[in-house]
Amino acid sequence: MINLKSKSIRRPVNLFFIEIIIALLFFSISGVVILKMFSQADSKSRYSAELENVIVYAQSLAEVYSECGNAEQAAKVVWDELTVTKDGNCTQITPTGEGFILKAYEEQKPTDAGTISKLHMEFLADEEEIYTLDCSAYISNERGEWH
Repeated sequence: MINLKSKSIRRPVNLFFIEIIIALLFFSISGVVILKMFSQADSKSRYSAELENVIVYAQSLAEVYSECGNAEQAAKVVWDELTVTKDGNCTQITPTGEGFILKAYEEQKPTDAGTISKLHMEFLADEEEIYTLDCSAYISNERGEWH
């Protein structure tokens, strides 16, 4: 006759610990994935806010440029403090306290009735292009006469 009470079976306890370890591993991996997702969402949110800020500046600059026809004058209206560097038809404008640089390429075409000015704006952050916008302005001759 076999006595079953004398044998001790430890398999259920070992299986329980293995199950706990697998559950902890699952929750650890889930936590890492969730933290990565939150980190990516935060960086996309920051990029979106920066892009929205740049778009508002670009729109404001385009509106002022359409009135005056000069990128440097328009930039001085939009930003209080800035640094301006000119290189040919490129004007590099660095607003103080902002995280971007504006490269403005101006082209002026004189006509009999006035001057057509075209402006290509490139907003850069860390040497990477964020946003571009083209606009133009028509500045009539001081006489206001059509030829």
